[in-house]
Amino acid sequence: MRKSFPRLDGLFWRLTLSYILVTLVAAFTILFVVTLVPTIQNLQQASASPEQILTEGETMHPEAYLTTSSPNEEALLYQVAIPLFDLLSKGKSRILLVTVLKPSGQIAAITACDTAQLLSVGVPECSIMAENRVKSLLALPQVQTTISATLIGKDHLTESTYKLTNGDMLIIQPVGGNRGQMVGALVTIVTAPPPPGAQGTSDLYRFFALFWHNLDQEGFSFILLAIVLGTITGLLTSHNLAWRLRQIIQASHAWSRGEFQVTLKDTAADEVGQLARNLNSMVTQLQLLLASWQEEAVAEERNRLARELHDSVKQQVFSTSLLVRAARKLLPRDPQKAQQHLQEAEELASQIQQEIIELTGALRPAHLVNKGLAPVMRSYLAAWSRSTGIAFELHIQRTHPARPDIEATLFRVSQEALANVARHSKASQVEVELLDKDNSLCLKVQDDGIGFEVKQATGKGIGLITMRERVEMLAGKLTIRSSPLGTVVEAWIPFSRDSAEKEEHEMAKVRDGC
Repeated sequence: MRKSFPRLDGLFWRLTLSYILVTLVAAFTILFVVTLVPTIQNLQQASASPEQILTEGETMHPEAYLTTSSPNEEALLYQVAIPLFDLLSKGKSRILLVTVLKPSGQIAAITACDTAQLLSVGVPECSIMAENRVKSLLALPQVQTTISATLIGKDHLTESTYKLTNGDMLIIQPVGGNRGQMVGALVTIVTAPPPPGAQGTSDLYRFFALFWHNLDQEGFSFILLAIVLGTITGLLTSHNLAWRLRQIIQASHAWSRGEFQVTLKDTAADEVGQLARNLNSMVTQLQLLLASWQEEAVAEERNRLARELHDSVKQQVFSTSLLVRAARKLLPRDPQKAQQHLQEAEELASQIQQEIIELTGALRPAHLVNKGLAPVMRSYLAAWSRSTGIAFELHIQRTHPARPDIEATLFRVSQEALANVARHSKASQVEVELLDKDNSLCLKVQDDGIGFEVKQATGKGIGLITMRERVEMLAGKLTIRSSPLGTVVEAWIPFSRDSAEKEEHEMAKVRDGC
């Protein structure tokens, strides 16, 4: 059996997509919060000015290396200059150079790279870059004059900041010894900070740059894993729920066709399982109710046949026996009178025969299987007209074959309608139509009798109720309209009962009549 693919707008894909979206939102939220904390810390640290960062750099204690007769230049490079460059590189301004000067003004250590750049390009490349930068900067008279003035003022150990002609900032931090004397200086050159108008854009850009930097590869792995798990969970859960709901839909279609032996086998304790159990209970109760209605209908049909036999055949048989008895007594002395009684008895016997034929035809119209509804209807109307003396017109327009149960039901309805015409209408003519319309088979019986009140007659006799129940059992509809000018009985039954929606659509069309 071919399996149908779930519809894209169905419940299966909607639930799956919702699981994936919820999983993604939760994963991104967790990852955002985890990454946001170090990003904010980095931003707070990066917002410090170069002067504040240089103050933090005092904890590196370059004086420990400068107070000796021969400063340890390697230690000054790796313990002072490069770590200070790392600190300054986190600020808003771009660091160009960090230099450690001896009291004589000679360079003890110099770097133009942070630790990451040092590892990537190597020490020789960084040394060449630093030498080129320091030569270009020391060539500026303002730089040489400022450094010399700072080193000469031995009692002046405060930090000084100068703005160079090219816009860069020169920061000089004197380094004092144990006795307060000047033993050297830290010279730093950074680019100028961005203008105030671009501050907001710079902060936003730095935030996203730091956020992306702190978002490591494990975060993306976490997102990927969450997507996979969310998708699998959504597919499994949605498939299970959609499959259970499809079972309910298929069972409901079977019930609409009268197949009440179909039951739902869902033992889950959730709401869908409870719905399945409630539907099974409803179908069981419906079966019991239908069985009760069938038994009642059989009993009513037996009572109706008993009344028919009592009111017609029994009375006619009794009358026949009286006529035969009277003829037997009159035969010796008045043969002519006895002959008249016998003729009347013969006519009653013929009527009894016709009544029995009609009753047995109502019990078992087996000739429908061999001849079809149209010929049987024409033959029945001819016999009915002869026995009742009521003229008839029959119009048949058929192009679509109908199921045997539909033809049998409409034949029963026509029998009951014609019987009511003969008993109550005092009609002189009956018009019967049998035609196909809107994928359905329609029967119309119209007389020119005295009519009756439909509302008052509804529920009083078993005939009208039986007709309506027969038609509605096949998803059809029965309408009765009556006035002093006559009565119209219309029965409509659809050819197919494949879907409930189609039945509802077809039933709406019966309002237009056959």
